[in-house]
Amino acid sequence: MSDIPYESIIVKPAPLTTILWNANVKVANGYLLADYSFFDSSPIKYDFYPRRAELLGDMTNSETVRRLIKISEEWYVITKRNQKIYFNDLRFGTMNNDVNNPEFVFSYELIDDGSTVTAREVEKGSREAGEILSRLFRRIAGN
Repeated sequence: MSDIPYESIIVKPAPLTTILWNANVKVANGYLLADYSFFDSSPIKYDFYPRRAELLGDMTNSETVRRLIKISEEWYVITKRNQKIYFNDLRFGTMNNDVNNPEFVFSYELIDDGSTVTAREVEKGSREAGEILSRLFRRIAGN
């Protein structure tokens, strides 16, 4: 990590444990996310997530988006799926390991009706919660 220029970094324990740690690294054009278990035998692997703020277009200036940026402490990425724009808070990580189609723990669909932008939190079902916990405990065990 020492040879990668970065703007800021957050390192924190994963939920429910101090054996697994998460690192979020802000770089010039996005973020690097990684985790490390004390039981890992392989080096830390960082996944890159581009910020993609350009997808916000005119919504950038809305009170809703400004509030989400402030709440997320500027740790966010914007994604687009099925012609819908999503604001994703990076501080709590992802629910899957798919860098090309990430599902974030806190994700909000941005709805622009032409005069107002609103945010609707993407709901998570109980099945997803079980999968998240299962993935967490598998990851604690090491790579």
